[in-house]
Amino acid sequence: MDIKISVIIPAYNREKFIGRAIESVLDQSIQDFELIVVDDQSSDDTLGEIVRHIDERIKVIQTSKNGGNAVARNEGVRNSSGDLIFFLDSDDFYDKNYLKEMIDFIHVHGEHDFFWCGINLVDESARKFGERFWTPNDTLPSNTFFDLLQIGTNNGICFKRKVFDSIGYFDESIRAAVDRDFLLRVSKSFSGVGLKKFLVNCTIGEHDSVRKNYENQANAYHVIVQKHNSVIKSELSRKKNWFHKCMWLHFYAGNRLRAMVYFFKVPFNFTSTFLFLVFSFLPIPLGKKIHQKFGSKGIQQ
Repeated sequence: MDIKISVIIPAYNREKFIGRAIESVLDQSIQDFELIVVDDQSSDDTLGEIVRHIDERIKVIQTSKNGGNAVARNEGVRNSSGDLIFFLDSDDFYDKNYLKEMIDFIHVHGEHDFFWCGINLVDESARKFGERFWTPNDTLPSNTFFDLLQIGTNNGICFKRKVFDSIGYFDESIRAAVDRDFLLRVSKSFSGVGLKKFLVNCTIGEHDSVRKNYENQANAYHVIVQKHNSVIKSELSRKKNWFHKCMWLHFYAGNRLRAMVYFFKVPFNFTSTFLFLVFSFLPIPLGKKIHQKFGSKGIQQ
């Protein structure tokens, strides 16, 4: 093969799933690659599960302390040698022909800089219950990801190395929405395209604690909004969507003062005003129930 491939799996407390993720890479129909597995100081037996898979293509790294998935991903990138850098979340797994299909696609669409594919939605027992593929509203590079973004590292994401060389790495100051921040930065400067084949199995279940940690989510979105403030404020719809989300995330996290700051940044609309009043006068758990029943269900933006 004329192109070097690196696959990176960051992991934290994934002893139940990490073996399946590793095996799905080792069983690929393409066998010429390096696999870098980064354990972010797991407190369970994740590292033990990793080292049980002995293979000359595997490089095992353990972070010096638990730093979050941005730190783990960055360690993987720094220790990789590939021209193409693929990511696999530790609770997900590839279809057998994932790498072959993606490499064939990249050869045809080599003018682009990053790539993704469709995903199979599976439960914790690997039973499929749906499919998902997403195409941006506008061509890249552009600011279209600020209006709608429905891909992340669990979508079979692959980057050319020059992306990291140009814009840097994942932001280690945040512990949530890490891939969102990185993709916002990438999309402003690089071209990306998706392969409409469902080649990655994405596990949806109660085990995923990152999205349930609203304090981390709120802090991350606060950082992201400050970082991309000019782009967000350039469009009325963006201000409404981003500041509204920052408002309710901070209410969820119990930070009423910062939630209020974001409320006054939102262009006036009934939904934001109603939600602000709900959280201002009702206990947070009740506010969440009302929000999730009548408004946004979970973290969508």
